[in-house]
Formats: sequence, C-alpha cells, structure tokens
Amino acid sequence: MLLDSLVDDAAVFPPGNATMPSAVDGYLRYSGTSAVAVLGRFLCPASRLPECAADLADDIRLAVGVVADTGARGIGPALDFAARTHRLVVQAVEVALPADAKDIRTASSELVALLPVVDTYVEVPRKEGWREALDVLAEHGRYAKLRTGGAAGTVPPAAGVAAFITACIERSLPFKCTAGLHHAVRWQDPTLGWHHGFVNLLAAVHAALSDGSSGAVVDALELTRTDALLAALPQTDDERKAVRAVFHGFGSCNINDPITDLQRLGLLPS
Repeated sequence: MLLDSLVDDAAVFPPGNATMPSAVDGYLRYSGTSAVAVLGRFLCPASRLPECAADLADDIRLAVGVVADTGARGIGPALDFAARTHRLVVQAVEVALPADAKDIRTASSELVALLPVVDTYVEVPRKEGWREALDVLAEHGRYAKLRTGGAAGTVPPAAGVAAFITACIERSLPFKCTAGLHHAVRWQDPTLGWHHGFVNLLAAVHAALSDGSSGAVVDALELTRTDALLAALPQTDDERKAVRAVFHGFGSCNINDPITDLQRLGLLPS
C-alpha cells in the first residue's frame, strides 16, 4: 500500500539515457517480477511515443506517463497518437512551467488552460511566486511536481522541500518528484553533496500530516539512520493511504536502484 506504483520508470531520460528498446524491455521484465507492486508508469517523451509504440508487440498495453518535451501544445497530438496505437495507455502527463516566466501565476493559468482532461503533473520552478503556482494547480484539479536533484547545485535544501510538502498539503494538492532520488535513504555524494532519499520523502509527508511543524518535516528529510527512518514511516493502513494520497511517487532513470534499496531495507521481498 505504501509502496504501490511508487516508482515511475524514466530510463530513457538523463542520466540513464537508455535506448527505447532496452528501456521498454526492462520495464516489461520488471512487470513479471515480485517488484511489480512498486512499479508505476513508463515515462516517455511526447516526441518519442511513435518510437515507443514501435517497440511493443500488438498484444501489449503499456501504461505510460507522457512527458511534454514538445511543450503544452504538443500534448493533444501526443494523446491522439497514443489513442490510435491502442498499445499505449496514457495514465498521466507531465509538463514544466517555463523557468523564465516573469509572472508565475499568469504562466500557470495560461498553461492550465492548454491542458487536456487527463491527470497532469506540473513542474513548479524554485523561484519567487511558486506558492501562487500551487494555488492555480489546486484550483484547477491538477497536480504538482518537484525537482529534487540532478546536476550539481540543483538539489533543493531540506527546508525547501519541507516548505513544498507543507504547501501542497495545505492546498490538498498531490505531487510527485523527479530527479535525484536515486536511493531510499538520504546520502552524500563526495562531489555533488547531499541527496534526498525517497523513503525520507514518505516519512516527511507522514510527519507533515501528523505533526504539521516544519521542523518535524525537515528532521524526517534529514534522517540517515535506517532504523530511525523506518520508525518514522506511517504504521497504519489509514496513515499509509493518507501519505500516498499526497505523495504520488517519483521517476527513476534506473528502477533497479530503488527496488534494490527497498529490498535491503526489508520493505520489499527479494
């Protein structure tokens, strides 16, 4: 329940950059293992949907999340193509707000007006006015997306992630994360510094829902001891449902890493 469909497969995106045939084959192979419960959608750029469909047998129905690399106006044609193939079942769309938008509320409203009727995660830039973007998304029944890492200098501080989590909960706005969540537990790269753990995210959302203080959320994000982190996770079914109603999951360019980490923590059978 806590881990159901938690990890979207982003193998074709950097830094993984897998070939489409390799990525599709890897996703389908995991679909037949004990790890299938944590496996979410196959993430595919809108511009590469034809390539993705070409690698599928006629009897395959692939659950995909379409990442709008061609902009919001390219989403409609991408969904039309997916519908015609019958092999691609679009479950969600992901699109980013322009990072250079001067008026983030206006940019959010303009973007939302272009979106089709499908579950959509809108990546909100870390800049002044980001809460206004969340307001617009909540008002229109869309979801938020937070970039949690990537290249050097792109990992948001724990306080920033905590503020985002709290703001989403205040607005009853579900979110997902992208980039940087390579491992379950917070860890330090000798070159790039600290990286967030995706199990820390689960614990942080639970802390925000049960405690509500920013300090408790930051503490959960900064846990590095596995025993303390496991103890900070939701313990009842109702608590687990509440956490996942807020935090829908994250994309990973190598789904083997999070699955292996979950197995090592005893949260997923080997």
